[in-house]
Amino acid sequence: MGAETSWHHRSPSELVERFVDLGGSPRATICWGRLVKVWALIDRGRDEVYPEDVQDLARYILGHRIWLAPHAAGQGVTVEAVIDDIIEQVAIP
Repeated sequence: MGAETSWHHRSPSELVERFVDLGGSPRATICWGRLVKVWALIDRGRDEVYPEDVQDLARYILGHRIWLAPHAAGQGVTVEAVIDDIIEQVAIP
C-alpha cells in the first residue's frame, strides 16, 4: 500500500488512532460542504472554496461530532487538539 492511499485504512493523525471512538458522520461532511460554500461567499466574498476555508470551519463542524475515548481526558487530549492535529497532518492538495 502506497503512502498516498494509506489514509484509506489508517488516519494520518495519531491522536485519531489513539483517542477517537466516533468521528463525524457522512451527514456532517455534507453539512460541512454546504457551510463552507456559504462561508467563502459571505465571509470572504468569493464564489469559490479554498482548502483554507474548509480548515477554518473544521472546529465548528466537527467539534461536537467527535467522541473521544474515556482515556483521552486522562491524557489531556481534547477534541480541539484532535481537530488541529488532523488539519496539520492532512496536506492541502
